[in-house]
Amino acid sequence: MLTHGATIDFQIINALFTRTISACESLNIDLDFVEELRNIMAKLPPMEVSERYGTIREWIKDYEETEPGHRHISQLFGLYPDDSINETDPVIYEAAKKTIARRIENGGGSTGWSRAWTICFYARLKDGEATLKHLKYLLSECTAYNLFDIHPPFQIDGNFGGVAGITEMLLQNHLGTPGNRIVELLPCLPPEWQTGSIKGLKARGNFTIDLYWSNGKLAKAVVTAENDGTLLIKENEHTKNMASEKAFEHKNGVWEASFNKDEAVILNFGE
Repeated sequence: MLTHGATIDFQIINALFTRTISACESLNIDLDFVEELRNIMAKLPPMEVSERYGTIREWIKDYEETEPGHRHISQLFGLYPDDSINETDPVIYEAAKKTIARRIENGGGSTGWSRAWTICFYARLKDGEATLKHLKYLLSECTAYNLFDIHPPFQIDGNFGGVAGITEMLLQNHLGTPGNRIVELLPCLPPEWQTGSIKGLKARGNFTIDLYWSNGKLAKAVVTAENDGTLLIKENEHTKNMASEKAFEHKNGVWEASFNKDEAVILNFGE
């Protein structure tokens, strides 16, 4: 069967055009081109939900899948690594959950890189238990004794993808808009990871963040600005009670403060 309009194609076009528009507007160049891109984006078909399964449609029409357990889940490019599928659209977000579940139930995610992608999916869905489950599977079933990803004979995607998934469990900042991203701390902490720390996480906007948590709750974060910029932190169960010597403005569920280059700030969190 031949068809036009794979969902991933439109997601990639949307991602490319969105970032190109942001860059042009930031630099104040090629504004006629920006308008042209906006006109094209307005004509792109939206993501649709399958009437059969409640999943995100992979194609322009709701075709029956010939291989429902295929290792590729291309229609979820928008969930990861892109940001067009997120919790701001609950209908599409829920359909993404069903898309992954259907693939896995039918044998999907069987290769190392595909399992790593699944880890990143569940991290973006903020399901700590499922994310850790697939991370353990990646390590136990898809990783050789020398820690190479198994996709005979070897494929680096599973190694890099697994690390990316772990990072997504601890820090995300894909929400917002290009150049104005919102950081979320410990968005997908599994119940088994009750106490821990990590240093050197990089957030968009060129912030370096160290995290420390105990008893399943965030205790402290150290934020260092590598250049002048504005830090936006999403309020979640870990950050709703934040204390800092630096003044943050709190509005619409987001903490906001301006940073100077090389400025380091300690954020404390408590009951």
